[in-house]
Amino acid sequence: MKTSKTSKLINLSPEAHPSKLRAQWIECLDSQDPNSIAHQLADLLYTAAVYDTINQWRTMARRAGDQLLVNPMLHRYIDRTFWISQIAGVRKLVDSFALRHQAGRDTSVFCLTALIKDMKIYYPSYFSRAAMFAAENLEYDIELLQSKEDAHTRRMIGDGQFSFAVPRECDPDPSCHRHLAIDRLTHKNASTRTPDDMVPEGVFDGLLLKITAPTESFVKLANKHTLHAASASSRESDEEYQQGMVLTLAELREAHEAICKTFRFVANDLLNQGEYDLLVERRIEDFRLFSLGHDIEGCEQFLIERWIATAAQIKGYTSWTIDELIPAQSPNTESANVS
Repeated sequence: MKTSKTSKLINLSPEAHPSKLRAQWIECLDSQDPNSIAHQLADLLYTAAVYDTINQWRTMARRAGDQLLVNPMLHRYIDRTFWISQIAGVRKLVDSFALRHQAGRDTSVFCLTALIKDMKIYYPSYFSRAAMFAAENLEYDIELLQSKEDAHTRRMIGDGQFSFAVPRECDPDPSCHRHLAIDRLTHKNASTRTPDDMVPEGVFDGLLLKITAPTESFVKLANKHTLHAASASSRESDEEYQQGMVLTLAELREAHEAICKTFRFVANDLLNQGEYDLLVERRIEDFRLFSLGHDIEGCEQFLIERWIATAAQIKGYTSWTIDELIPAQSPNTESANVS
């Protein structure tokens, strides 16, 4: 994870400088602040992976008939605590408050929905090709960089050096990669690029729709039970709330997938922060003593392999494509407006 000093976000005018906007968005996305989105997401996924490890161990634990030979009070506590933490974690990432404080009491938050909505507000100031290159401190002109690289290469060879690094200010690769990424976002290519190419505004509505649909049940349950003790009349008056609603591990995986894909799109496609390994690397000692008192052959190796499979699954939650966020539409069809 990247690091930066934590500072209080302030209100900006629509004409705010792109580099200032980007710095504040990255502070929200991934900074040393424990509430930054990357920290929240890493904790959410790690907790889920640990719970999966516990569930896998349960399948191997000794039984007396259908009864696991474990302490039921302890394992009911583990189950209950896991679901409370996941429901709260999902809700925090899709909070309804804004990224910036409004007049009066500061209720600004670090969450994916607030970040995406803020990007939409400042869309005209930031999401042109030229503005993004300036904010990311990248040289726009690839031919200029290539000529600098050629000159540097000739100079090094002239000095008798045949193995050398290319300085960043002479390296065309970062700019090439960023142009190609923006091409994908804007449906352009090298022959049709212009500095005024804009990321489609509908991208932000698409991101909000993608992250809202699989998480709304978590938010509803959090607001009615897990984080708020809603009264009977409050529950009954809410048409979307279903009495006795429960969540499944399959629904949780769908929520994780949507959150991961949205995070990666924002981090890599929109802010050029690079790829993230969202699940922390496992350590051998993390799986020792799981089978203590049960004498389960191959337990440790099985759990390690399961963790690796979980990490591969999360890595497979790759960024949304532009066509997934903005499906093909007729010229007269406007993108959905999510506020």
